[in-house]
Order: sequence, then C-alpha cells, then structure tokens
Amino acid sequence: MLKQIFSNVDPSLPAAYFVVQHIYPEHKSILDKLLSRYTRLPIHTVESEMQIEPGRVYISPADRHLVIEEEKVRSVYGPRHNSSRPSVDVLFNSAALAYSTRVISIILTGLLNDGTNGIREVSERGGITIVQDPEDAAYDEMPRNALQKCKVDYVAKCGDIASLLRVLCRQKAEPQPVGEPPKELVHRVALAQSTEMEEVDKERHIAEKEDSDSKLPIINTLWSVVRLMQERSNMLENMAAGEYIRQRNQLAKRYQEKALETRSDTLNLRKLLYEYTIIKKTEETDKLN
Repeated sequence: MLKQIFSNVDPSLPAAYFVVQHIYPEHKSILDKLLSRYTRLPIHTVESEMQIEPGRVYISPADRHLVIEEEKVRSVYGPRHNSSRPSVDVLFNSAALAYSTRVISIILTGLLNDGTNGIREVSERGGITIVQDPEDAAYDEMPRNALQKCKVDYVAKCGDIASLLRVLCRQKAEPQPVGEPPKELVHRVALAQSTEMEEVDKERHIAEKEDSDSKLPIINTLWSVVRLMQERSNMLENMAAGEYIRQRNQLAKRYQEKALETRSDTLNLRKLLYEYTIIKKTEETDKLN
C-alpha cells in the first residue's frame, strides 16, 4: 500500500510525510529501505528527535510512538494506545494539536480501530481526512471503523491517494479559526509521552466496565492475538521484500508463503470473533424482547 502511494508522490509538494506501521516490537523495521526503492524523497527513521523539513518521510521505529510538535518530530516510548505502540491515534492527535488546519491524515489497511479517534481530532481541528476504500484494503477494519465513527473528507483507493495529495497540497487553504485545543486532546498527547506504562484505551476500558460477561477478557485477548498475527504477517512480508532486495529469492519465497499463511489464519480468526459478536448481540436482544 505504501509502495503504491510513495512511488507516485510528487517530490516537489510542500509537505512532510509521517508513517506509522504496526509491527512486532522485537522486529527492526526495514520500511525505510523498502520505501527508498520507490521514491526520491529522503526517508528517516526517527530514533529520537528530528527537525521537520518538507519533502521528507519520517517513519516510526519499532515499539515507539511518533509525536509531532511545532517544527519537530520525536519518537517516544510511551504507553500503548489501542494495544499499539506505535499508534496511529498518537500520531494524529499530536499532529492535530501542533498544526490543526495544516494536517492531512490518512488511514490505510489494518485491524481493529487504531486511528479512528485521531482522525476525528484532525477533522475537528480543521484538518483534512482521507480513508482508504475498505474494498481496496487487505484488512478493512481500520478503514471501516473510521468511516463508521467519523465524517471523513475523502474515501479513495490506495492507487489514487498520491494524485489526491497532489491536488490538496497545491490548493490555497482558506484560513480557519480553530480556537483553543480541547483539554482532552492536550491530555492524550501528554499521556502518550508519559512514563506510565499502562494501556491507554478509554473505549475498551469503558466497554469492559459496562459488560459483566465473564467471557469478555477472553474475547479481548483473542483480538490482541489477531493484532499480533497481523503484525507477524507484516513482519514476514517486510522480511521477504528485504531478501528479494538481497537477491536471496528462495528465502524470500519462504517468507512470502509464511506471510500468506499467517494472513489467512488471521482472517479466519477474525471471522470467528465477528460471528461470536453477532451471536452475542442477538442473544442480548432476544433477552430484552
């Protein structure tokens, strides 16, 4: 997906790009090396703190959030958000706080709902929101959750996003008053950089509190397993791409086969969890009636 976008991005656009990818904490990301094959833009993995410059791509390292501030971006080892570190929500929240109307947020393929709250904050602060068409996504949950819970500006196939960015970045933006940022947004961005190592997942904690079903912790654990399986699939695909670059095609093929097998298992487990959720809701509705 990122290959499709960055291979077509116009290097002359007055924009900086920030990328968060869910991967295993133990896996060193090689996304910078992979993307460098498809774009002339300089690519940086943000290991600590860097100045933001237009025409550059900034990538989160494994197990670190990307936090944007005025004129700089930092990677931080803060609490997990939506069971993720790095988290798309953390990136979007900090961008909305720092740059409000100058932000373009994009949600691509992925599981569960990371990014949904963040893209809403971007919208409320006057930024532009783009969501990949779920029918075009390998994993459609992140795009679908965003579309269900937020009013977004554009829904686009991955192959069309670069062209859309070209148009948006060259439009003359009308000044928009945004006012003071909400205290909740300021708090979320501060918490993402704190040393408190607990889950930051407000919606899930509320759901757990309201639902007394003893099976809920098991279901939540299984959703975490689904996320880990997706991350394993991403990791294997990255490893396969790296081996193809090194011209070790046999090893690359084995990694690719494992990635496809893991993706299939992920989709099967996700389907079972969805079916359980539908059955559970039906049972609760029958009880009420």
